[in-house]
Amino acid sequence: GFEPYLSCGYMSYAAQQQAINEEASKLEAKGKYSYDESRKLAEDSVAKPGTSDHQTGLAVDITDKQYDKNDYSVMDKEFFAWLDEHCAEYGFIKRYPSNKAGITGWDEPWHYRFVGVEVATFITENGMSLEEFIAHYDYQS
Repeated sequence: GFEPYLSCGYMSYAAQQQAINEEASKLEAKGKYSYDESRKLAEDSVAKPGTSDHQTGLAVDITDKQYDKNDYSVMDKEFFAWLDEHCAEYGFIKRYPSNKAGITGWDEPWHYRFVGVEVATFITENGMSLEEFIAHYDYQS
């Protein structure tokens, strides 16, 4: 009964660069910051080119409908509860959950990443972030 909306999929390096430039320009236009200051602030909210999960082609942003701005507080929590319960069945994890922002560096509970069914199941069943899984795997090696 849910109607998921894929708000972002693959993003090239150039598209990521453009996203940072657009965010920096918006901040500069407000008149509070120089362009260099605006760019540094933009890099706090938009992944730097070459560092985004979206550039790998393995990530998607999924919401319950189209939004002008991603604001989790207004999104359908029932939809995300269902998605979180079932995403591992298809090999996906919630990549940047709010409760793991201190570990991942991002709070984007609409961002999902494909890691394969086996890994997604392990991560989900153990309440891990991808970073914790990698650390666990490295520790076990």
